Amino acid sequence: MRRLTYIVIACCILAAFALPMAFATEAVNDEPKVSGLSISMKIEEHSALVSGEPVTMENAPFLLDNVPYVPLRETVERFGGIIAPTYNDKRVSGAIYALPGKNDPENWVFSQIWMDNTDYMINGSMQPRRQDDYYRRDYGAEQASLLPQLRNGRIFVPVHVIEESGQIEAIWEPDDRRIIFTMAENENGIPGFAVGSDFSKLDAAVQERFYPVDDAHSALGLDGYYEQTYTDGDIELVLGFGYREWPASRKEIRSVKLVTDRYSSIRGLRVGDSMERYNDLYGTTLTVEKDKMPIEVTDGRITSISFVAQSL
Repeated sequence: MRRLTYIVIACCILAAFALPMAFATEAVNDEPKVSGLSISMKIEEHSALVSGEPVTMENAPFLLDNVPYVPLRETVERFGGIIAPTYNDKRVSGAIYALPGKNDPENWVFSQIWMDNTDYMINGSMQPRRQDDYYRRDYGAEQASLLPQLRNGRIFVPVHVIEESGQIEAIWEPDDRRIIFTMAENENGIPGFAVGSDFSKLDAAVQERFYPVDDAHSALGLDGYYEQTYTDGDIELVLGFGYREWPASRKEIRSVKLVTDRYSSIRGLRVGDSMERYNDLYGTTLTVEKDKMPIEVTDGRITSISFVAQSL
């Protein structure tokens, strides 16, 4: 019966809403593109950051039995998703919500929850309940119910429920009472300059902005492979060329370094920002691997942000 209800409501959602093109679909053979969206919020605070921009949340997150709860509709809709509560005898019995596949609105993921238990369904398939004990331990709450909560007519869910769809990564930092969600296929670079993309395929006007700041030199101990640094005054690009498996014309962007505040990371971090803002956007545990996004800091201020390729 639940499966039938799920399918019927899911069809109603698709019929009632035009799927929002929240993210650009990436063709299979396209060069890597930097895209994504993040939300940073704190317990009992209405102010939040969406990809670095300040916003005001209608409903603030809260703690229950040491478990962080977030407003389901506001959070899902910020990521371009849609939600429909389900009703039983005028009471909210649960909710179906849908999120685009990671940066791909053509591949939606439908989830269903219930208000009176911790059952969880994804695309019509019930998920095992073993996560209950795991999250109680993770939150440090022995008696946490982990049930969705209804407050002021709004559904709130534990942070891990948002993450269960597999489309969003979540960080809960209890010491700072901070919650960070991110949906990103690629955070390695900035829009227009993704690490791993081919510089020679950029518009001629963009290429002409950059000039070399050093001589081409052999790198990585590979025969015939060279790297050279270019800049336009705001960005420094290390370009690699001559790798035996590449076309002769390819100049691959091996690293991107922001040296002024003209550009920002996908989450909104700029040169000149404080470490406090860095923590608000990325947390202290980082969902972006530290070696992929090294930063330089002087007197508590960020002086450069780098994005680095891991391998050829």
